[in-house]
Amino acid sequence: MVLCTRGQQSTIHENHLHNSERGRTNSTSTTNVGSIRHRPERLPEIERNRRCFRGKKKKDKEKKRCLEQQINTNKNEEEETKSGYIDKRTPAQMAFDKMQEKRQMERILNKAEKTHKRRVEDFNRHLDSLTEHYDIPKVSWTK
Repeated sequence: MVLCTRGQQSTIHENHLHNSERGRTNSTSTTNVGSIRHRPERLPEIERNRRCFRGKKKKDKEKKRCLEQQINTNKNEEEETKSGYIDKRTPAQMAFDKMQEKRQMERILNKAEKTHKRRVEDFNRHLDSLTEHYDIPKVSWTK
């Protein structure tokens, strides 16, 4: 991206500048022609760190080794996340989920072993065993 300094001729790239950069340009002045300022490219973090450690003493070499180990561990962690899901639950949470699944399977099997006819018969037997206190009284306004 090309940035213009104050008093410099506006360029084709001015349309693509951000608002904060646009305020630094002077698009009305076409007489002053100056040098174009380029931003230095940012190196990746790994490369910047490697350049910092070139030609240093033993302490710096140890720092470099530590940095490379951190880079390797970061790469390994990225590979693990790409390869599959990492389970971050506690053992208690895992046991709870396992019991929930087990109970749900038992409920499903219990419901599956009875037919609708069998369930209705069991419900009627249950209603017969109740006392008349639970019967719904007949309400009539005319009788």
